[in-house]
Amino acid sequence: MLSKTLKPLAVAGMAALAALASSPTQAQKKGDDTVHVALADLPEMETLFFLVGLARAGKRGLKYDLTFFAGEDLAIQTILSGHLHIGLGSPYAVIQNVDVPVRMFQQVSRIVFFPVVAAKYKTWKDMDGVSIAFHSRGGPLEPLAEIVAKREGIKLGKPQFIPGSENRIVALQRGHVDAAIIDLLNKNMIMEKAPDKFRVLPWVGEDEVVTDEALFARLDWLEKNQDKVQILVEEMLKAAREICANPRMIADERTKYDLLEDLPKELASKVADYYEQAIKAGVYSCNGGGPKAAANDIAILAKAGQLKGGADKLKVENFWYFEPLQKAKASLGIKD
Repeated sequence: MLSKTLKPLAVAGMAALAALASSPTQAQKKGDDTVHVALADLPEMETLFFLVGLARAGKRGLKYDLTFFAGEDLAIQTILSGHLHIGLGSPYAVIQNVDVPVRMFQQVSRIVFFPVVAAKYKTWKDMDGVSIAFHSRGGPLEPLAEIVAKREGIKLGKPQFIPGSENRIVALQRGHVDAAIIDLLNKNMIMEKAPDKFRVLPWVGEDEVVTDEALFARLDWLEKNQDKVQILVEEMLKAAREICANPRMIADERTKYDLLEDLPKELASKVADYYEQAIKAGVYSCNGGGPKAAANDIAILAKAGQLKGGADKLKVENFWYFEPLQKAKASLGIKD
């Protein structure tokens, strides 16, 4: 029987996590065969791609529940501590800097964002000396912008940091910033409302896009729970392939599995349109990634200084565990 418990966990700091770590959790209960998934935020429309695959795995017999945290760092810590089993993110730097062996094992989405700028900036050449607003310091978007700037022969101004694409949109509309990196959903919204005031500039090339979110877990848990992992990966991969072939079907999948029931009607009516655009833009991974995609991640992140050491010295297997994905691809007749 499917176990899907939605449990928002409003934690604001490491003190709360310490309290969590000192007490027994569902993941530690004897005889509990539920897969406990940690998410860094409450699910939203962009998460639906992942939730459909997870729901399908549930129909196949995988028992799971979801716990939501107020921040990616806290969600990752629960995986490191063994309190929860699987996370969704791109913890490259964490993997490199902790002693606990954690591995990503399936790519879910990629970092495809859009530079939205005031209409007076017609090309990147006009952006010389202009500041761009990013989500946070230390993320991959800032170095990607530097790659574009170097290619265009310009020097960007001092970066600004405004968490949340919706907040960066407000800053753009109020004239507090002239340029910001925005996700697809919010880019569409601002361009629909004010197409004469803003424009979207080109971004990095296909070979410079890196993993945004991947499934990850402790390596020892992956090795001990191969049957559960295989069900999850296979169903995630099948769902991804079907949605990529027919993006608009995801609206029906949402209804079928009662997903995102609290999604506002305005957004719910745009689910199919969003995924049609997102798949075309390459936001979601249609084949779960693989060694080539992982090597590209490492090369870009090392170049950006987010990983220590040169790309030629960093091994893909120290960050990824591909056995479940390779088995799933073989069983489904999928080639990289």
